[in-house]
Amino acid sequence: MHGETLGPLLGWVLENLAADHSVEQLARRAVMSPRTFARRFRDETGTTPTPG
Repeated sequence: MHGETLGPLLGWVLENLAADHSVEQLARRAVMSPRTFARRFRDETGTTPTPG
């Protein structure tokens, strides 16, 4: 997924609301480290991937 948008992953999240959506699990699904995923998520959405 490197170099692509997180759009497909975000679509998957909406279709699978009961799944584990921890940063670690989403990063694994996006094939990137949790730190890189969190940074990319913030860049694309303007917010962090964790509630709070």
